[in-house]
Amino acid sequence: MAEFRRDGRIFGIITHLFDIHAPYHHAPEYGEHAFDPQTNRYYSVVKEFRKKKPAFAYSNRTREYLRRRSWRTLKRLGVLNSEQYIDLAVEMLLAVNDADARSEQVIEFYDYKLEKLVSRTCDRYGHLFAFNHILNAHNPRIKLSGSGKLWLIDTAVAEVGAFRSEAYPGLWYQAPQALFRLLTESRCDAVHRFAVPALKSNQEFVCTIDGEAASVMLSMPYESTALFALDIARNLIRSGSTNIRLIRALFLCRFRAARELAQETMRLHPLLLTDDVDLAYAVITSTHEDKYGISLPTTLGR
Repeated sequence: MAEFRRDGRIFGIITHLFDIHAPYHHAPEYGEHAFDPQTNRYYSVVKEFRKKKPAFAYSNRTREYLRRRSWRTLKRLGVLNSEQYIDLAVEMLLAVNDADARSEQVIEFYDYKLEKLVSRTCDRYGHLFAFNHILNAHNPRIKLSGSGKLWLIDTAVAEVGAFRSEAYPGLWYQAPQALFRLLTESRCDAVHRFAVPALKSNQEFVCTIDGEAASVMLSMPYESTALFALDIARNLIRSGSTNIRLIRALFLCRFRAARELAQETMRLHPLLLTDDVDLAYAVITSTHEDKYGISLPTTLGR
């Protein structure tokens, strides 16, 4: 129903569940007996499915079909140049977080075309099917494996400089608000590394980002997003802006360069500390060692 109603949030959640949860049983390659990893037993598929309440359902084949269908639905919207592609893609990306990352692993297999044994690296998010189609459709180093189950990195292919690897970059260019939402809501490093350069390409929108919006990005724990927000903050301060919330966000940022800009600004405008109690409190209670470069006004608290 989520697919037909174009309910992006539910569609994203369900697609994510297909990726991270194993099937209940593996369909038999030959014969009628299937292995159920939950019980570590073999069952007769024909006999089991005749029961009113079968012991299992949702096989590995069903799972793979649903994973492929999720991307096929999205791809169809992209081919049609539909804005709904962005609506669904954003929700699918937001459904993934850092906890979904796995350890990198090196996979060796025989390549019949090259007629030799080759190795590929499956990165932390290589097990996510539609997620990688969205982010790496045009990445020359990352390709879907022959089994269609994992995305693998070919380390023999040289890394290219700045380039756009995502599917349908033109649609993303037309939706800067969607990219900004990813930067302020996503809890996945890979999503942030995609959204920052994608949003930077739309300088017309970047120039409209104010101190309040930059403050939200500075609070994110991802270096790419924080440094992007730092550049925006630096330009705003140079233009004369002393947005209190922005200065506070800079000072509380986990990245030193942002805190240094906050300290420099507070030294140039010492009244900021007397005008905003929250900023002064942030300076006093900060756990960063570099906070000692700030002198609190003697009139504070009077």
